[in-house]
Amino acid sequence: MSLCTDHSGKNLSIPKAVFGIIALCILSLLILSSCQKHTIISESPRKTKDYPPDLSVCTSFEIQYIPSTLDCLIANEFERDLFTTAEIKDIESIKKIVVRDSDRIEAIANDLSTGTYIGPAVGSPRVSCVLKVVCYREEEPLTYFLAYGPGIWTNIRFEDKELFVYPIGLTSLDDLTIKLRPVIDRLACANNLGTLFASDPLYRWDVKEYPKPNEWCDVLLRIDGEYLKNHLSCPRIAQGSCSYALNPDCRPDSPLDTMLLFETKDGWNQHGGPELFTFDNHNPRGGCVLLNDGTVKFIRTKEELQQLRWK
Repeated sequence: MSLCTDHSGKNLSIPKAVFGIIALCILSLLILSSCQKHTIISESPRKTKDYPPDLSVCTSFEIQYIPSTLDCLIANEFERDLFTTAEIKDIESIKKIVVRDSDRIEAIANDLSTGTYIGPAVGSPRVSCVLKVVCYREEEPLTYFLAYGPGIWTNIRFEDKELFVYPIGLTSLDDLTIKLRPVIDRLACANNLGTLFASDPLYRWDVKEYPKPNEWCDVLLRIDGEYLKNHLSCPRIAQGSCSYALNPDCRPDSPLDTMLLFETKDGWNQHGGPELFTFDNHNPRGGCVLLNDGTVKFIRTKEELQQLRWK
């Protein structure tokens, strides 16, 4: 039995069965409401035209970052430090990217056909970066769509403002911007090192000592698991285990500009000095390094490498 109170302050006894009936009614209403919403979405404009539109008829795509290529790719000054002034100007000069490769066009058309329909888009996306893709057949523009979302593009809004979501992203859409791949890979590699630095075993302000050099990868995975596993390799290394090495001479109380992690060839629990550093993971040649204060730099020459503090 459950107790309630009436206006006079007296306790009233209500059978538990009544609560069960009430709960069942509420659950039924929720299910009915959910079914109504589902029906509304599934029966919207799909009746009058195919969604998403078939873009396999496109002969070229014109891609534009909004507000600009530079603003979309490089969000802050820390990231800009990874590039030379000349590289920044090159990125800034890219206004549009034209893709005519039939295989790439077919790949994105196939990926777009797998989207889940959400409904009419209301307003403009509240994001700092949007990718606008215009589909051409010969010289005639047929349609366009806007791509946005966290990480890999996950939300697509077509010209008629119909919205689709792609839960696992659209890697083929990223492939269309292959001209910018070296820039994107360098940023992703730097982000990997920053993520590793913020992990419990390597966050210098919270530890008295770093993991033992011959088991540092194991320690990271043992503590932070699958999340860090995806950050242990430069994206330029296909199916690698770990493309970073630990400097065994760096301790939490070492000078802030001491080398902590740096790029190397693929391996596991690698540790050592500048002899392990590689310039070959990136194009143009170079490699990312992580200093003891969390700063990430991109090293291009042996002279720059020799200037770094290793002890």
